[in-house]
This record gives sequence, structure tokens and C-alpha cells, in this order.
Amino acid sequence: MSDTFKPFWPKDAQKNELTGLGDNPKRIDLGKPDAAAAELSETLQTIATNSLFTRLMLWGSRSASFALVWIVRPLVWWPLKALFHAIIWTNTPNENSRRNQKELERRWEIQRRDEDSRRYN
Repeated sequence: MSDTFKPFWPKDAQKNELTGLGDNPKRIDLGKPDAAAAELSETLQTIATNSLFTRLMLWGSRSASFALVWIVRPLVWWPLKALFHAIIWTNTPNENSRRNQKELERRWEIQRRDEDSRRYN
């Protein structure tokens, strides 16, 4: 393995060699970009930060997300939540409703018996 393995940056590489693909490429210092790339990045940053449209869009997206989260969502969510709780509350039997239902069933049974007794007497 040591015979076929060649390090990417050989120890004897000189700083004045040309860059490119080869057995001994020149080292590239990524911490120091070239002048053209630095100028382009500075221009793009200046355009992005100084653009009124960009500032307005960033401000609008922040305020829109704030409005959606804190104003629109509660206006939609609270009525739905209240409706859900009302449906659950109205459909949940309590002790009075159970007692009333038993009383109604008892009265119906008494009425049915009375009608049967009248029919057969």
C-alpha cells in the first residue's frame, strides 16, 4: 500500500510552482482568497445589504411570520379549539343526564305497561 499511496501535498512542493493537476501541485491557501473572488464577494455583499428591495423583503418576511404566528393563528385556532371543547362537553354524559335518562326510561316503561293493561282489560 505504501508503494501506490502518494500524498496529495508532497513535502517538497515549492510555493512558486504552477497550480494544476499533476504529481506535485502547488498548495492553495484557502484562507487567503484571490483578489477577484474577494472583490466579487464584497460587491455581492454590498448589493445585498444596500438594496432597499432586499431590506423590505427581509422586514416583510419577519413581520409576516410574526403576524401569522401571533395574530392569524390564534384567530383561527381559538374558535376551532372552542368548538372542539364544546362538542366534547355537550357529548359527555354527566350524573344529572344519566339520572334524567333513567327517569325517562322508567316513565316510558310505566306508560307502556298502562297502555298494555288498558288494551287487555
